[in-house]
Formats: sequence, structure tokens, C-alpha cells
Amino acid sequence: MATNGTDGRNGHANGKDLNICIAGAGMAGLTCALALAKKGFTNISVYETASNLGFVGAGIQMAPNMARILDRLGCWDGIWPDATDIKEASIRRECHVPVPLRQHNFPLFWLVIT
Repeated sequence: MATNGTDGRNGHANGKDLNICIAGAGMAGLTCALALAKKGFTNISVYETASNLGFVGAGIQMAPNMARILDRLGCWDGIWPDATDIKEASIRRECHVPVPLRQHNFPLFWLVIT
């Protein structure tokens, strides 16, 4: 036990009042901020260099693991109605290479949110 009135967490009494900085307000940054907030952290700042976060006319591709994380955070029910299940994708370089997206029988699929 530290002698300065804390439990040794660099001056933070419970560890949940740390000043947390997240660089980037993309899917990863916002998901990280939400997960930390749900764990009880209170001083979370998200920084983004883009001047505007808004609709740009493109979809967001989400792998099964991202959908699983959003489901665990309680966000999936609000996202699912806008999702499109992707049956096949391809990597384009010199030739068309199909990428099987259903080979592992994931309970959640590759999706595009529009």
C-alpha cells in the first residue's frame, strides 16, 4: 500500500479516474471509448483530426469479430437493420481472386453498414 493515500496507481485512488486519450474517432477509437466507459472509466477523451464526422456516401465493412464486439457492447441491435450480408468478396490486383467469407461458419457474418 502506498503511503500517499492511494493504492499505488500513480495517484489515482481507484484506477477508473485515469485520464485516457484515444487518437482517432473511427470504428476502433469509438468502440474503445465505449468499452472503457462501460467498464467504469470516467475521463476518456477521443481526438480526431477530421473537421467533420458525417455521412460520406460509403459503407463500412465489418468483419465478424467487429460485429461480435458491438453485440457485446449492446450496440448491435441498432446497427443490424442497416446491414447487408456479404456473400462473396474479391481481392483485385492482377487477377480476380474470390475470397470465401463463409468458410468458418461464423455466427455473425461479413457485413456492410450503409
